[in-house]
Amino acid sequence: MSPEQREALYTLIENAIDAAGPGDALFEAEVPRTSRGQSKARKVVKIYGTTGSLVESSDPGCVTVGVDFTIQCQVLPDGKPDDVAKLEEAEADSWRMAQAVFLAIRANQSLDGAVSIADANAYETSSFNIGATVYGATYLDGVINPMGQG
Repeated sequence: MSPEQREALYTLIENAIDAAGPGDALFEAEVPRTSRGQSKARKVVKIYGTTGSLVESSDPGCVTVGVDFTIQCQVLPDGKPDDVAKLEEAEADSWRMAQAVFLAIRANQSLDGAVSIADANAYETSSFNIGATVYGATYLDGVINPMGQG
């Protein structure tokens, strides 16, 4: 993922968070501007770039295509660490966050002109640990400038 594509995704998600009000899935979420960034927020959205291809182009010289990415929406459960019902609520909240990110991408698939097209629609919801802390998480997979499109 190019730095410009990553910046465009960060900006899109930050704008969606800024527009969220009380009761919205992304309300009070944070986006650390690195996949390795830590946050003490209850709701966090991270972007992971994975693979893509560079292709020659007359302008600007080369472009990136088929750029796969993952957006992780994570939620720290309320209550005790071993409360299964609270973990399931956190997983459901993470899914609702991923749905809001999906809708934000669908509403602006060019990422304000930074890419030809971006889409993200495959997801997986589960939990994960950082040390002894368990989070609910949904991983939303997408692609920027799919091969053969745009």
